[in-house]
Amino acid sequence: MTSLTFYGGVGEIGGNKVLLEDGDARIWLDMGSTFDFGSEYFVEYLTPRERFGLRDYFALGLLPRLPGLYAADWLESAGLPHEAPRFSAAFISHIHFDHTNHLRFLDAAIPVHLGIGTKIILDSWEITTRGMDLLAHDYRTFRTGGSIDVDGVEVEPIHVDHSAPAAYGFLCTRPPGPSPTPGTCANMDRTRK
Repeated sequence: MTSLTFYGGVGEIGGNKVLLEDGDARIWLDMGSTFDFGSEYFVEYLTPRERFGLRDYFALGLLPRLPGLYAADWLESAGLPHEAPRFSAAFISHIHFDHTNHLRFLDAAIPVHLGIGTKIILDSWEITTRGMDLLAHDYRTFRTGGSIDVDGVEVEPIHVDHSAPAAYGFLCTRPPGPSPTPGTCANMDRTRK
């Protein structure tokens, strides 16, 4: 049975984080931050205490407590135990921070799939933009026309028209047939079979 759990991007702008689960596959579609992330608690000069890792984020309900998702450094700084990854992969639809910014919390052992154009832009931003360090990950790039097997789920990136270059929606297929899933699907050709 396939399930989608929305951890962001519902009833708000940005913060897209969708978990697709099917059989052994546990696939994240985007790992973004809302545009007003934490604004009810923080302002420009008052921010989460990075030295305490994810403690403030969890205490204020800003991030879900999901075992096997977060990097050891972020958890150990909060005095929380690290668990081996319980997720198969993360797929990033495009470069906007409301789809990428929470990659910095992700366990580096979880593969991150993204378009080659998105990876080029991300590399540039990490060098030229203050506060844009998403840390090291097992980045795996793709192009239109291919597909990626993730624990029995075929993920086909489909290029979509968006304000960011190299944006994709994802068609996730597991027998017996296709089932479109979020990413940037709003502009995807819905007649595709």
